[in-house]
Amino acid sequence: TPTDRVGFVKIHAPWTILCREAEFMKLKMPTKRVYEVKQSTGVMEKISSLVSKVLEPLHPHVEEHQPKNIKHLSHTFSREKQHLLLGSGVYTAAYPLHDGDINEESAESNDRKLLYEEWANYSVFYKYQPIGLVRKYFGEKIGLYFAWLGLYTQMLIPASLVGVIVFLYGCATVDDNIPSMEICHPRNNITMCPLCDRVCSYWKLSTACGTARASHLFDNPATVFFSIFMALWAAMFMEHWKRRQMRLNYEWDLTGFEDEEDHPRAEYEFRVMQKSLSKDQKSQHKVEKLNYQDRLPAYMTNIVMMLLMIGVTFAIVFGVILYRISTKAALHMSSNPTTRNHVQLTVKTTAAIINLVVILILDEVYGAVARWLTVLEVPKTDKSFEERLIFKTFILKFFNAFTPIIYIAFFRGRLVGRPGSYLYVFESYRMEECAHGGCLMELCIQLSITMLGKQLIQNNLFEIGIPKLKKLIRYIRSKQGAFQEEERQKKLQRYEADHFLEPFAGLTPEYMEMSQWQHLHLHAFASFIVL
Repeated sequence: TPTDRVGFVKIHAPWTILCREAEFMKLKMPTKRVYEVKQSTGVMEKISSLVSKVLEPLHPHVEEHQPKNIKHLSHTFSREKQHLLLGSGVYTAAYPLHDGDINEESAESNDRKLLYEEWANYSVFYKYQPIGLVRKYFGEKIGLYFAWLGLYTQMLIPASLVGVIVFLYGCATVDDNIPSMEICHPRNNITMCPLCDRVCSYWKLSTACGTARASHLFDNPATVFFSIFMALWAAMFMEHWKRRQMRLNYEWDLTGFEDEEDHPRAEYEFRVMQKSLSKDQKSQHKVEKLNYQDRLPAYMTNIVMMLLMIGVTFAIVFGVILYRISTKAALHMSSNPTTRNHVQLTVKTTAAIINLVVILILDEVYGAVARWLTVLEVPKTDKSFEERLIFKTFILKFFNAFTPIIYIAFFRGRLVGRPGSYLYVFESYRMEECAHGGCLMELCIQLSITMLGKQLIQNNLFEIGIPKLKKLIRYIRSKQGAFQEEERQKKLQRYEADHFLEPFAGLTPEYMEMSQWQHLHLHAFASFIVL
């Protein structure tokens, strides 16, 4: 009968509850510290060996996962000790297990495989994201991030369409542009002063006809409308995201959600413990936190290193300026007419590529330096660690990415002097001027190479190729690499396979990347308005 039916309820205990109960029960947890048990060599050992051989048929045929003479040190489980063991390196990692395999056809259907097929796959780029499943598998914080990223990408579609229309308008009206018509007209063939000393000759204004016509494609009356449109687009995007966020908060029952109390980081507790041990020898006062005196050397190191890195950025930009000046003079001395006719294009393109390579390299260097400086400070909580890391990374990467663009947009061509009184660098190199049609064309080349290069190289190589390479290196360095070939062919357990994956570094790099792209877009629009 229906009343006789038995129902089963599966109770899921959160990790915090399991940790608390394990602490109450004082469970013994093994660590990676091991010690060797020396075997005796007396008469008792011979008797024990004989008894073992007699009783051997009674033992099950199960391989021993660990030699009997190797023992693991165990420690009573404690939430505080857990952090300390991670911070001191006793535990190498702590991670939840994935649901199952995703590549094998025989793998059972699970949320991870479904996400791989319907979300993390290039063939479904045109589909909406399964935000609910992302939230279910990864949690609310990552779910909200990808919801924001999806909305941002979706809102870029109308902006890109309007940008294409503005560009096509420039193509359609290039023959009616009065400034370019005056430059290209044969009767206005004005003789201009040399662009460099000694090796450069006088030139005709009509030679700038192609550059002037190309500049009209990006700088036309419709560009003003596009700038106003992007200002309104930014406001619409913010309001749309607020609406989307409130809707997700309601659907995911986050309206009454409050941030949990931040627990101290493992590294912070380990430093406090080290300080307490050193103080115990001098006084009985218990050390509970790090004061400003403990962090003063780290703060001074932060200030000096930040100023040094910003100085390196300015020095590299100045070096690229010298490269453009010297290369332009060298190409004008060439005996090849084709080389002399394409000096401006060659110098601008190669300088933009050099800037891109430097930006990509320094992005990685500055990211590592910012993390190292933040680790030196030993922030107390993860939230404080992320805030300080974001601040340092943003400052360094902002100067790295935008200094060349700011120089071209606002300073180049304004510090050259006048005929008879030019401004020189090192008393021998004349300060560079804008191209024949202005600096806008060079700014477009710099922005195009930077955006496309960062998208193709940094996003594809650094975010896809390098993690796969790190995973391969971790596998080779692991103990699995020392096994026999038949052992390597065996199927790894879930916890072993997940151990070879790249450790989760948080969402800070993702937010920093999107912040850089937003600032790059807004800066490009502002540069066009000024020029």
